[in-house]
Amino acid sequence: MEPVSDCGIVIGMKNRLLICCSSLLLVLANGCGPSLKSIQTYMARSPHQRVAVLPFAAPAGYPTLGEEAADLTSQELDEVGFTLVDRMDIKRILEEQKLSMTGAVKGEEAAQLGKILGVEAIVTGTIGEASQHTVHHPAVYAQETDASFDNKGKWREKPKKTLVNPAENISVAIFSATVRVIDVDSGSLLWVGSGSDQAENVTIQEVGTWVLHGICRDMGAKFISKKL
Repeated sequence: MEPVSDCGIVIGMKNRLLICCSSLLLVLANGCGPSLKSIQTYMARSPHQRVAVLPFAAPAGYPTLGEEAADLTSQELDEVGFTLVDRMDIKRILEEQKLSMTGAVKGEEAAQLGKILGVEAIVTGTIGEASQHTVHHPAVYAQETDASFDNKGKWREKPKKTLVNPAENISVAIFSATVRVIDVDSGSLLWVGSGSDQAENVTIQEVGTWVLHGICRDMGAKFISKKL
């Protein structure tokens, strides 16, 4: 079954990156949710406008993916209209305070760090799945009939197979993530969102990019609807 976007747009597997980007533009243009400009306008006055993004918890075998996901999330939230603490400053303060925070950070821990960083909210994340595997697609043939007269003038028909698509091995990348926003004043969970996707012939990082893009846009939209 083909994946479907939040607005019901079916996204095909091949050339997924281009199709997904085009679909996202169409979604925004057709009013599936608030426009990017509307989100940016609201975020300028949101009580949780200034945030810090912590490294994501990542599956074993991907030692840098948690930092990469946090960097991508920071970029997406910056575009949405949040004010971000520099990622290098966060790393420095974590080292100075001898803190190790990734993934499902406790509310009181996030509140403590948030006050040190001078932010209104802490953004944390967990990468549920990050994998790449190969799928074999067998050759596809069309069944046809080859008809002609033989050398004795008799009409002969015999079945013939015509190759439509040759056999191929396709690389499939899968990515899923959950993002949480914690209020610094209360230590309570403000919002949680998740997303997943898969695509052929692209990297895990590319799939992760559009998954996090969708999560961050949804986060901005929910901040408007819930007045966060």
